[in-house]
Amino acid sequence: MAAGPGRAYHSRYGASARAEAPAIPEPSGRGWGAMSTAEGSPSRGVRARWARPLWLLAVAGLVAGCGATVSPPAPGPAAAVKARVAQASSAQANRLRAEREAARLLGLAKVPPGAVRVTSTPAHLSGPLARPLVTTQVDRTVFWRVPMGFDATLAWLRAHAPAGLTPNGHIGQAGGPGFRIGGNSYAEPARSGITGLQLQFMQATTADAGHTALRVDALAIWRDPAPIRDTRAGRRLRVDIAHGCPASDLRRVGVTNPGADLAHELLPAAKPTGALVCRYSGLNAHPTFGLRTHLRLGSAEAADLASLIRRIDLSHEGGVVNTGCPMDDDSVTVLAFSYRGRPDVDLWVHATGCSTVSNGHIVAWAWGLDSHLPGGWTR
Repeated sequence: MAAGPGRAYHSRYGASARAEAPAIPEPSGRGWGAMSTAEGSPSRGVRARWARPLWLLAVAGLVAGCGATVSPPAPGPAAAVKARVAQASSAQANRLRAEREAARLLGLAKVPPGAVRVTSTPAHLSGPLARPLVTTQVDRTVFWRVPMGFDATLAWLRAHAPAGLTPNGHIGQAGGPGFRIGGNSYAEPARSGITGLQLQFMQATTADAGHTALRVDALAIWRDPAPIRDTRAGRRLRVDIAHGCPASDLRRVGVTNPGADLAHELLPAAKPTGALVCRYSGLNAHPTFGLRTHLRLGSAEAADLASLIRRIDLSHEGGVVNTGCPMDDDSVTVLAFSYRGRPDVDLWVHATGCSTVSNGHIVAWAWGLDSHLPGGWTR
């Protein structure tokens, strides 16, 4: 039987570790080239620390479509300050772009003839149709009083959808005692530094059956380009290719690596000369947390794998949410890459649940990565 996140956490880390887990922002899993990944890193069972961005639905019944230049090692104080300023400036630039995008989206909204803009929030329209639980979101909102009944307003809005946007959610018949609500949501593709581009229409009945209250939200999420720091406390593996894979990863929370450049990139920019893939069984195979398979890669295979990993987007939305993840059996794959003139570089790939990849300095979402690694095995 598959063990739940709680059991996995207890088995690997001990019962007391959960309360000590620090809260940090969540990473995102975009940036896989041809691979499709979800947005929006959870360690082995630590769901409150890193979590996939969650969209908060307004009501029940919603149907939603829901380099590689590496910084030089050991920068001096002036270089470190310059890097921090550059990262902050880039994050601020993304925020300003998100605000402009939200204003542009709002301009695409069409409202029925005779609608009058109002400044106060109508009853039953205190929030948008759906909202992501992140802190790096821009939401531009306007309210209208429409001189049409509820059904006529809903039909008019659906017949006059914003040009160039794709429908991605709606509310049909919903509400409560004495009122009805409905709405539609439209989206645009993400772009560099900006995601979650949506234009949402939410409407509610009023005391006057001949009028309808309307809320229009233009949403955009800006991303912070600075990588998420791997701050997990606990013992870590150090894999040396010459000595092979350790026999177990029990009670390990990740890997450790020397190298200041690894605070900015998951792997060095140089091509590796080889690699080692160590797969650990987690809870649902024997031996528990034991080495299940291992595979050595030549320089060409190692270079291809490193190229895949270096394409992972290290930027992220802000905010921490506590949400569910897919089934997590606590299995892990450790990758070790060899390079000329430096120690081997290890990566910790949490294979299931809220899948992530970390080099001990930074961490990123890694949805689907484990299934693309060589030497895969069926659980």
